[in-house]
Amino acid sequence: TVHLPHVMRLLSLLLLLVAVTAGLYCPLPDAPREWDDEAVTLAENSWTSSALSAAVAGIILSNYMGVTARVVPAAESTMWPKLASGELDACLEVWPSGHAEDIATYVGGGTVVDAGLLGTVGRIGWYFPDYVLVDYPYAANFASLDELHLRTIFDVFNYTLYDGPTAWTSHDEAICACNGWNLTVVHTESEEQLLARVDDAISRRAPILFYLWTPHQVFSKHNLVRVSLPVYTASCYRQTEICCDYPEEDLLKVATQTLQDNPGSFRFTQMFTLKREDQIEMLSYVAYSNLSITESACAWVQNHADTWRLWVIDRTDGHGPRLQVVLPVSLVALFLALLVAVILLAIVAHQIRQRRRMRKINIELETQNKQLLTALMGTETVEGELLDTPVESVIGILKTFLQGKVWTEQEKLQLEFVIGMIASRKLFRFDDNPEVSESLEKDVKEYLYDQILQKTYSVHTIPTDNVDVIEWDELQQTDLALLSMTGAWSFSGVDFVTQCEEAGKNPFELLLMHFLREHSVLDTLTTINVPKLQQYMVATYMMYKDNPYHNTRHVCDVAQAVHWMILACDNVMQLQPLERFALLFASFIHDMSHPGVNNNFLIATRDDLAQTYNDISVLESMHVSSAFKLMAQPALNFIADFSPHKYKEFRSLVVTAILATDMAK
Repeated sequence: TVHLPHVMRLLSLLLLLVAVTAGLYCPLPDAPREWDDEAVTLAENSWTSSALSAAVAGIILSNYMGVTARVVPAAESTMWPKLASGELDACLEVWPSGHAEDIATYVGGGTVVDAGLLGTVGRIGWYFPDYVLVDYPYAANFASLDELHLRTIFDVFNYTLYDGPTAWTSHDEAICACNGWNLTVVHTESEEQLLARVDDAISRRAPILFYLWTPHQVFSKHNLVRVSLPVYTASCYRQTEICCDYPEEDLLKVATQTLQDNPGSFRFTQMFTLKREDQIEMLSYVAYSNLSITESACAWVQNHADTWRLWVIDRTDGHGPRLQVVLPVSLVALFLALLVAVILLAIVAHQIRQRRRMRKINIELETQNKQLLTALMGTETVEGELLDTPVESVIGILKTFLQGKVWTEQEKLQLEFVIGMIASRKLFRFDDNPEVSESLEKDVKEYLYDQILQKTYSVHTIPTDNVDVIEWDELQQTDLALLSMTGAWSFSGVDFVTQCEEAGKNPFELLLMHFLREHSVLDTLTTINVPKLQQYMVATYMMYKDNPYHNTRHVCDVAQAVHWMILACDNVMQLQPLERFALLFASFIHDMSHPGVNNNFLIATRDDLAQTYNDISVLESMHVSSAFKLMAQPALNFIADFSPHKYKEFRSLVVTAILATDMAK
């Protein structure tokens, strides 16, 4: 048997050997070195494509022209004086839209030389993930939105635009100010930090608005949408304040005047060209092959000798030196064939083991099913009606009784009525007889119907005014003793509810508020109305019936278990404050107004609830619906100050959590 971990280690060694054999790693093979130019210092700006351009040039200058080349970090905003003074010799990627004044001052003044176009067309812009369009299809058209829609979409993005380092030349603050958009521009410390924020938001499917440019490797990883800003015009960029979009622009190269004294290096700088596909290839090495900047540049140099050797001219006859790379083709082919064979062998072996394991599991399950079926059939044959519910047994007895004697027509009708009422589960339904209704006051009739005959609480009769809520700054020792029980897995909901009732405390209110403080939810979600939340929990407690199982004691058990698991798994789940609040809140309402019977019973008896929710997660749908109907009362609406986006996210989390408690799904 071939074990996959051993195979993967073998594959890693083979891949490394193939890579080295094929010449993908530095140092590079030697080649003729014919130039005696002085050392060249290349500027590396703080984004990946600039670093790759400088690395490619440095490798060719050093390894194939014999010119000492140094690549040094240079801030985009401060490199121009260094070029003018000769501290830097060249920058091979300049975005002209951010340097109009610098180009006019230094290139126009003659201290810096225009070395020509790089060969790549780039464009800066604002982007967001495409899934935002599902709920907000107009989100990409900032330039044409009215004030209401702008406020809505800004709220979705939390009024935040994520940008690169302050050393980059961007006009985002100016664009926002000129258009009256109250977006906060948050500058990250590096390109890596900006991309990390984007990856994190997309992994959570959260909205995010950010600054980015093309070409960039992130577009092959995520589906992004460009924001339509006011249309770019040349006159817009000549104004004091920039109000329009970034232009599509040809990237430039610039060099110091003194580099012209080194003809080989200066000519190389002028001829140096990287197209969009060249940059994308190297960016992919960095992003997806985990190669360093130097390794990615070396790989490109090795793969594109016919391209770059045209940049290197000979001193006498105009012919550049040839790259002396001799690849052992037969050896590479041998290793590649071996690699494919080992992969196929590992896959086949893994599939064989999986099939054997599944066959064994299926045999065991079939045996268990046969045993269970035999036991079940044996139970039915011993006592014919042992599997009947009590209601079904009573109905069977009454039917036998009805058929075993001669009854008068009236007696027969009465017995059939009794059987029908039991079968339909209408024993506690109020018979809304018009004659009786007319003799009752409206309030009396509603009370009888809601509180006595139907045996349910009505949200309209739950008191919402003058409810005694807990003052958390004045907790008594009794309260602290009750709450000390909540941190252990051995917590008992029965004991907790009993002790709370003896102390005159509401268990739901005390428990939820304690959990929210333990998870620092109220410190973060400041728009929660705490007094209304406390009143809501008191009302929720009243909505539960004294069922044998689905009661307030069961709810406290479930809520404490959710609290305990969030704390225990915090390092793994890393839930956001709103997610913690939604889960804890859902644990208290997950059985609200439970009638004490299950979904199958409601469906089988064609209960009104089953009719309302179409036989699909009947009780679970009723629980969450009751909770949000109760919340609709102004005195209990503790999330009234949530933004539309935050309310939608909160409701979605609660609904999903409660519907997931349907164990039949």
